[in-house]
Amino acid sequence: MYRAFGSALLALPVLLLGTAASAQQTQQPLLPKTINLPVGFQPEGITKGPGTRAFVGTLNGGGVVDVDLLSGQTKFLVQPGTDRMATGLTYSERANAIVVCGAGTGKAFVYDATSGQQLAAITLTTQTPNFINDVRIGGGAAFFTDSMRPVIYRVPLGSDGRTPGAVQEIPLPQNFGFVAGQLNANGIISVLDGKFLLVVKTNTGEIFRVDPTNGASVKLNLGPDNALNGDGLLLEGNRLLAVQNNNNQIAVFELDQTYTSGRLVSTLRDPDFRVPTTVAEFDGNLFAVNARFNEVPGGQAKPTDQFNVVRVAR
Repeated sequence: MYRAFGSALLALPVLLLGTAASAQQTQQPLLPKTINLPVGFQPEGITKGPGTRAFVGTLNGGGVVDVDLLSGQTKFLVQPGTDRMATGLTYSERANAIVVCGAGTGKAFVYDATSGQQLAAITLTTQTPNFINDVRIGGGAAFFTDSMRPVIYRVPLGSDGRTPGAVQEIPLPQNFGFVAGQLNANGIISVLDGKFLLVVKTNTGEIFRVDPTNGASVKLNLGPDNALNGDGLLLEGNRLLAVQNNNNQIAVFELDQTYTSGRLVSTLRDPDFRVPTTVAEFDGNLFAVNARFNEVPGGQAKPTDQFNVVRVAR
């Protein structure tokens, strides 16, 4: 009798602990696997915003949608227009502003992240062809890639982080290997608050460490691997994630402390990928946008075409 009673008594706390653990698990928010964007809204860039929010830009008219990654709800922050496009974009927490690349317009735009008010329109170049593809902020300036010209644009953002100064063109050297008529420099990352930039070349898959003061470039030694069709970049500690759009995958490289070499440690694939272009991180999860370039040419989405954001399994 005593032995049976003791067994039941000992089992009770275990049962209660198990119930508590299950309750905690069920209280964890279940993030949506896919988030539909407004119809006809063809995404190319995504950036993490404040809280659970992210911002997604469209090639069709340059609009920006505010996405809640927790609920999956979306709303227009910036309405599309007839004279602009949106490719890469980045959020500045200090300025509560979004800097948006303007693709073949040669321009970039700065918007208030709460109201969507346009704070600035920046003419980066009047030279053609051009394709302003991606942007990152570091050291008090925004740095832009141009996939059709061998330059990096540097734009100081003022003490408030949202007032652009004079545009500076930083030429990329011969060893960067620019090829006219192809998509060259694409995704860009600011390292150590602008001390270095990491830039991927879409046409070759090479990744370069670039000096933002003079453009001096060092190609990363990645061994036998590369990031062919590389698009958006994301840095998590010493791991660099490179979205390979037409490959429908994300390459993950572990970099050394000097950002001059690395090795491929994994490749992320997802059944919901339909030509992903860029990726953002939230609460340990990755969210990528599907541009569907193999089905819909960039900027030519029909009003009925559906695009989405995908939470990536990893």
